[in-house]
Amino acid sequence: MAHALVPSSANAAQPPMELIETEQHPRAQIKFAMDSSENEMPDKKPIELPVSRFAEPECSYEVHLDSADGPLVDRKITIGEQLFHRWECGYEAEHNKEPSSFKNSSDNSLYCMMVHSCTISSGKQSDQSGLRRNRRRHRRQNEFVVLEIVDEFGCSIYTNITPEIHYIGDLRAVLEVQAFALDYDQPAVFFKCNVRLLLKINGRCRRPNCIKK
Repeated sequence: MAHALVPSSANAAQPPMELIETEQHPRAQIKFAMDSSENEMPDKKPIELPVSRFAEPECSYEVHLDSADGPLVDRKITIGEQLFHRWECGYEAEHNKEPSSFKNSSDNSLYCMMVHSCTISSGKQSDQSGLRRNRRRHRRQNEFVVLEIVDEFGCSIYTNITPEIHYIGDLRAVLEVQAFALDYDQPAVFFKCNVRLLLKINGRCRRPNCIKK
């Protein structure tokens, strides 16, 4: 009986070898045998790696008179007055500082904002989900008019009434409009918009570009 002693793990790329006995031929037969002890999965739970969370900015909405930095609207408005709807997002540390002067500057933020799905109505609105489902521009809700003026991509639908939203940096937006009414017997106009935070890619914002009409 011949014995062939094969070195264990002679090559790191090959599985370890074992001693093979053979009576068929005086020469040793070399075979590879897997070492089961090295291939068994440990009976342990997977290791959970920590998840990094990025702080999201907080957003605010205000309506100003005459300019984006003008006085806040705190009285009844007459038709034709110039109004500036202003949205601004920032982190908690920034909110404790003085209000921004809305200068053009680069924001070192992971996010940028997009104002979208804006509607106006002659009565207070409860939810916009129904408007998004049926995709109608104009409808009646509880006997008052609801009109979509900015679509889901942040583009103005009626540019002769509401121009495109103007963005200043990543986290500021302004919409300049003249006050108007929807119904003669209901002069109050309720304005509602959604704000979405977009994660920037390679430091650039991915807001859709609105086509000029």
